[in-house]
Amino acid sequence: MQKYTLKVQEVVNETGDTITIRFKQPGLKKVKYKPGQYLTICVNVNGRKYKRPYSISSAPGIDSTVDVTVKRVAGGVVSNFLNDTIAEGQMMEVLEPIGDFVLSENQSSANLVLWGAGSGVTPLLSILKASLINSIGHISLVYCNRDHDSVIFKKMLDAIVEQNPDRLKVYYIYSKPKREDHNIFQTGRLNKQMVHKIIEEISDPINTLHYICGPKGIKETVVNELISLSFPENQIYFENFEKTIDPKEFEGVEDREISIDFNGTNSMLRVEKGKSFLDAALDSGFDLPYSCQIGTCLECKGKIISGDVRMLGLEKVPSELMTDECLLCCSHPLTDNIQIQIN
Repeated sequence: MQKYTLKVQEVVNETGDTITIRFKQPGLKKVKYKPGQYLTICVNVNGRKYKRPYSISSAPGIDSTVDVTVKRVAGGVVSNFLNDTIAEGQMMEVLEPIGDFVLSENQSSANLVLWGAGSGVTPLLSILKASLINSIGHISLVYCNRDHDSVIFKKMLDAIVEQNPDRLKVYYIYSKPKREDHNIFQTGRLNKQMVHKIIEEISDPINTLHYICGPKGIKETVVNELISLSFPENQIYFENFEKTIDPKEFEGVEDREISIDFNGTNSMLRVEKGKSFLDAALDSGFDLPYSCQIGTCLECKGKIISGDVRMLGLEKVPSELMTDECLLCCSHPLTDNIQIQIN
């Protein structure tokens, strides 16, 4: 993947636990991206290299900077490091933008419903801003948070609504609103009744695309209700921020040693139960290629030379993956004779 070294032009405090890092575009080799894609940030924390993907919140052709928004995660090494230390003027290494959670081509007349929760609004903001310029359809943003204070981009969203009152509507849903909170569509956690109520307000549901980004529970609630209302799957897009695994899927997985052949060098790697091949490799100091860590970017692809491997946490196995290949970020050992080749 192509690498860039970008200068931090500005750091914006969005909420008490969220910042937006605005990178200055290079003078010559511009960072090209599509609304909805993510940027992988590379950092060194306490002597160890980390890569973390963060969705881009700016929009190409509209914003002069390339922005990523980072929310603190409990126990998150990189998210806390960035929130605590990042400053204007710093230089940071990033990987080229990737991701397929992007606007469907040739759909400039379609309406959009953007479903987001917490920091899941980040790629949706990029899609929203680009759509207001490049399409003619109506846009609805359904945004779930704990309360008013946890809403990311609140001032920006209010300003965009004020500038586009006939084309954009924001539905704020607060699970635990404060007494002084206002402009609330519904309170409580998003449920199928709320989804149904919002769909009823859409003037042309047949010509509507749905983009969903948030925790697994919200994604499942929205997708299941849309399907029950006969929305075709090709009108529903979603982005996964996390990898979820049912503990029952670890049946047959034990602590094992595997063989890793990377660029012609063979090494033995101990993989503890519960850790993926990639987690174990990074913990042991291996500098392997990877980016998203949830099985969508294919950067950590390896070829299975021998042994049995089980991939866990995937929404579906990518069609580009061959039957003798695996994704290290999702792979767990089932036998002792596993050998993986990585180019």
